[in-house]
Amino acid sequence: MEAPPEIKNVSIAVLSKPTKNELSLLLNNTSETLVSGHVMDYRGLAEIYGKTFQFISELEEKKDPMAHLLASLGGKEALLSTLWEKLGQLGRTDVQSRCRNLFCKDVLAWQHRKPRNRAEAEQIRNEKKRSTIQAFFKELSPGLSGAAVQTQAVEQGDVRNQEMCASGSSESNPISRPIAINTRREEKSSTVTKSGSRPSNRKILSTDDDGTTCAMYDAYINCAENDILLAKEMLNTLESSPHNLRLFLPERQLMPGGCKYEDIADVLEDRCRRKVVIILTRNYVDSEACQFVTNFARALDPGAREKQIIPIIYEDIDETPRMLIGLQFIRKQRDEKRGWFWSKLREAIKNNQR
Repeated sequence: MEAPPEIKNVSIAVLSKPTKNELSLLLNNTSETLVSGHVMDYRGLAEIYGKTFQFISELEEKKDPMAHLLASLGGKEALLSTLWEKLGQLGRTDVQSRCRNLFCKDVLAWQHRKPRNRAEAEQIRNEKKRSTIQAFFKELSPGLSGAAVQTQAVEQGDVRNQEMCASGSSESNPISRPIAINTRREEKSSTVTKSGSRPSNRKILSTDDDGTTCAMYDAYINCAENDILLAKEMLNTLESSPHNLRLFLPERQLMPGGCKYEDIADVLEDRCRRKVVIILTRNYVDSEACQFVTNFARALDPGAREKQIIPIIYEDIDETPRMLIGLQFIRKQRDEKRGWFWSKLREAIKNNQR
């Protein structure tokens, strides 16, 4: 069955909850009928997508395996047109027929919600960023006005950056690298960045920026200062073969000299594809900086639809932090015993990359 032209180059992220429920209703019921060697349910669809036996075995334990399969898709796999094609390969023309109008309806609704142009999108994004930062500091200091909140944000950022630079020896920070303080954080340039944009007033945010290109990363590592050694283990493993990821840790790469929280927000949104890996420990729960990063990441992904936040439980805590409720957790000790922790984490980072 031919795909409707409306769904071309559109992500499955636009699908509404009723549409996803319909897909789950149609594909979660197991079938023993084979088409080209695949059973005609979510398991066969996962095989057509190239998912591993281990992944499919984990799906079978889920309450809604189809929803988890959709959430795991990234890149071209996450396009509606690709899903349509895979359903055809599975012989599920019944699913195509029942979901055709639902797909088109969801795409139309998404198009109405989209900003009309790049300037409007940028304005909306900046407003969200400012409101998130201000809301965070108002929560810390309820009596402050908006202007005072902004002033406090800048002052706290400057003070903490200075403290970080002053104590940036290898003894106090196991993975810090020597960097020069750059008080002129803005660099005017028309050079094309790695992300393909041409900013006229581009910030140097990372020690990896070379003045002509902006360094891009696969994910932002969000951990407490006392858990730096855990972050170091993660960096050493995931940045080397066979994973070969590029990760951002503020203690290692964030340039000093500006407002810490604003710069972190910029890095997370523009340089790390909005992907955050959380090292969840008791130290994380008590960390103000970790709270800010998590709050901002949740603001970028309302409802956690894009699975951009990856919390990793390193040790048991008394109560799940409020901002992490509803997210899917990875348990390090359990998955490490099973031998697939690092590969599972890499897959979670690479999925749904922007």
